[in-house]
Amino acid sequence: MRSIGKVILTYILIGAICFAAGASVVYYAMYVPATAKRERVLVVATWGGTWHDAAKKIADAFSERYGVRVILTTFHVFLGDVVPKIVAEMPNPSIDVVFLSLEHLPTCMEKHILAPLDEAKVPNVKDYPDVVKWIEDGKTYAVGIYTYAYVIAYRTDYVKEPIDEVRDLFREDLKGKVAATSPRYGVGNWPVYFALANGGDEHHIDKGFELFKEMAKAGVFGTIVHDDASISRVISTGEAWVAMGITGNFYPLHKEGIPIAIVKKPKDVPKVVIGWDGIAVVNGPRKELAMEFVNFALSAEQASIYCDTVGFIPNNPKAKIYNKELLDWNLSPEEVAKYGYTPDVRYKAKHWEEWISRWEDEIAPLITGG
Repeated sequence: MRSIGKVILTYILIGAICFAAGASVVYYAMYVPATAKRERVLVVATWGGTWHDAAKKIADAFSERYGVRVILTTFHVFLGDVVPKIVAEMPNPSIDVVFLSLEHLPTCMEKHILAPLDEAKVPNVKDYPDVVKWIEDGKTYAVGIYTYAYVIAYRTDYVKEPIDEVRDLFREDLKGKVAATSPRYGVGNWPVYFALANGGDEHHIDKGFELFKEMAKAGVFGTIVHDDASISRVISTGEAWVAMGITGNFYPLHKEGIPIAIVKKPKDVPKVVIGWDGIAVVNGPRKELAMEFVNFALSAEQASIYCDTVGFIPNNPKAKIYNKELLDWNLSPEEVAKYGYTPDVRYKAKHWEEWISRWEDEIAPLITGG
């Protein structure tokens, strides 16, 4: 009897356990997903450092206003880190919004990972000039929050007469004192810049190489630079009196007390080559909510805060510029709209290696004597 009793008791216990387990499963199925659905979450990918700090300010303000939890994830190399992750996770990517650069857009479009911005949901897009938008088939896929321009800089303690034109670099007092920036920098933007100064553009790059060659034969260039660090180094040390780079190369030197000035738009250059960093929506399951975030980020108030944090001029003409000195070292939104020029990024990428080889064969030996 005691054995039968034990068996019965065992079945009763098993039944109770199964009932409790079943009840737990039912509770989880009925209530936990509903709770999870009520919490709105966005994942935003951004650069680290100052750019992370700027993105966090937007994320915190968005969360406070709309009750959405925003998770920031940082990347080192956008094309190497972010794009492969999104592609591997499609059609349900974990990343909803990306901060990115103009040069990243061709790859993003080829991979079909971005959603077009619905201007009904992102009305702040209309405040930005078209030159800082990535537009395909009449649809906007990304917007540049700030712009950086390709400029000529010179040391005012060595260069006694202002430089107003590209052809001023032929002056005798500057002979051998100009650093030539190779096509490796900016994915070929300096050959494009010189082509514009000589009646061409990226599709007529011979004009740029003709001017480069003319200057090299005249002894204008004294050294060659390939990256941001070497551009800043040669002009800060006085190895070069004139250098060519982006605005961000030179403002920090000015802040350090180095006597330096930039030529934002030489008189003989009809358009100024620009690049930009901006924001886009990933074509995933939360893209509607992501568009709310992007619209918020593009607002005049948030663009002002973001750009002040990273040290650039906002592209939104309605935004405030807290550090007025930056106007002397960047293009204003009005200047960007008036003569900012964004080269055909896809075309440049296709011909970039060809331009590098041509530079190394035709131009570099004239400068180095090799």
